[in-house]
Amino acid sequence: MKRKAFALFGEGGVGRKEDRSARLAVCEFVTWRTIGSTDDLTAADFAAVVNTLEYWKSCGEIEYRCRRVAGGIQEVSTS
Repeated sequence: MKRKAFALFGEGGVGRKEDRSARLAVCEFVTWRTIGSTDDLTAADFAAVVNTLEYWKSCGEIEYRCRRVAGGIQEVSTS
């Protein structure tokens, strides 16, 4: 599940090493809790992230939504 999540993050445009905060923001959005590392995610969390990313991909909006979620959360946290 973890490998699939990271593959989908890549498709969403947040798969590079420097996109770590964006990936964590997406995970926080899906799980509704603060995530300091993907190591903090349970198997159920990863399943939820993968299902969400697959849904966004099926809508043809995975990159837009990943970047939008990451950008929105980062904007709030820097204010």
